[in-house]
Amino acid sequence: MTTENKLANESFSFVDAEHKILDFWKNNNVFQESLAQTEDCKPYIFYDGPPFATGLPHHGHLVASTLKDIIPRYYTMKGYYVQRRFGWDCHGLPIEHEIDKSLGMSSQQAVEKLGIKGSSTTTLFFENCKVPVSNMLGKVGDGGPIAFNILYPGRYKLGVTTCAGAKYILNRSLDFAFEREQFSRSISNFGMIKNKFANMVAMSWESDSINYMTTGSIDEGISKINPKSKGYYAGVQKIIEDHSIEASICKIVGSEALAYVVDEGLQIMGGAGFIEEYPMAGAYRDERINRIFEGTNEINRMIIGGYILKKSILEEIPIRLAIQDRLEDWLVDSKDIDFIIVEFCRSLILNISNHLILEYGQDLKNNQWILEPFADMGISFCIIDTCYKRFQALEDGSHKNNTYKVFQLTLANHYSSMSNNAGIILNYTKNSQMKKKINDCIKKLNYCPNPIKYKQNIVKDLYKHKKYYLD
Repeated sequence: MTTENKLANESFSFVDAEHKILDFWKNNNVFQESLAQTEDCKPYIFYDGPPFATGLPHHGHLVASTLKDIIPRYYTMKGYYVQRRFGWDCHGLPIEHEIDKSLGMSSQQAVEKLGIKGSSTTTLFFENCKVPVSNMLGKVGDGGPIAFNILYPGRYKLGVTTCAGAKYILNRSLDFAFEREQFSRSISNFGMIKNKFANMVAMSWESDSINYMTTGSIDEGISKINPKSKGYYAGVQKIIEDHSIEASICKIVGSEALAYVVDEGLQIMGGAGFIEEYPMAGAYRDERINRIFEGTNEINRMIIGGYILKKSILEEIPIRLAIQDRLEDWLVDSKDIDFIIVEFCRSLILNISNHLILEYGQDLKNNQWILEPFADMGISFCIIDTCYKRFQALEDGSHKNNTYKVFQLTLANHYSSMSNNAGIILNYTKNSQMKKKINDCIKKLNYCPNPIKYKQNIVKDLYKHKKYYLD
């Protein structure tokens, strides 16, 4: 009889064999030795498993925990440092509390908020909190740029979400206006209601245009980087950082468009909008946070105004040559009156920028009375320039014709806004020569927009489509 046959015929106890293996591991400290050998290796942390209400595992979890142990065992064999203990992956509140204490983390009770009540908000404290070196992003001292590069995408993404919200609220307000009657006719027939809807359409379209411009420019820049190159992510970070001004503009334009649309949407609904039973009440509360999220709109205006001047002084943007070209000749020769107005607005902000650089230099960041109207000029010109280019890129047809009616209102509004803000700045900084230059240009332009007519045309198209129609 061979040895193999003899072993096969003898009785074999799996339980006894398992106990022998466990005794061997225990007596030789095998598991602790394996941890000691990989202590300096990169850690692998595996979180999984059903939450235990009590924070303690029980026999019902044996099979699942045994199967899941395959994963940390595999990564141990791959050379990672993997701590393992039964129940280590529990997510119950008592377990999380013990983890928080061991890591030096603590929090207060959730705060009661004005809006967005579906999310929990609380203060989180980190006291002597240890973070693995392998979890560090970038190099020591690079935390600031990395943090800001998290904010920049958050800002233009907030611009996109608030723009979408504005379109949605516009459509719901329009539905209500068509159904609601006052004085034996639909309130949608009243001129003041039409005025609100025309402004809603224009502001939503402006936000939409800025969002497309910013995200498209970022995508184009990233597409030129080889994703397999060593510096790919550093390049992506640099491109996002280069769009810091545009990201702030997206955030401001979108959040303030939504604020206007929600406020006027509630006004259109009248008393019904003030009742919790209608969704406008929740939208009114939830909207308010958007002008605070991702840096308040005041902070973002400081970024816009400050960065324009800083990048100009450091010549990070080619603005000095543009200023030299427009120091004397503010107006361009063209048969397209819209193009002439756009270029006058360009000359206006270039010369105001040059004036403030000479007057304040980088100290302008400490003068918010001037920084705010200057930032608003930058926002207005970005809207004018972007919307004009978007309109020009459209194919001929009804959509382009409808878009032009909205662009007319956008151009008129922001031309007026830029002129007014330039006057505010120059009245404070006492530059009579530039004021005279602006007045002379305005006389030569002889630009006499008709905002009421533009709004009537917009509302006519809106009522025809019965929804936002420029997507």
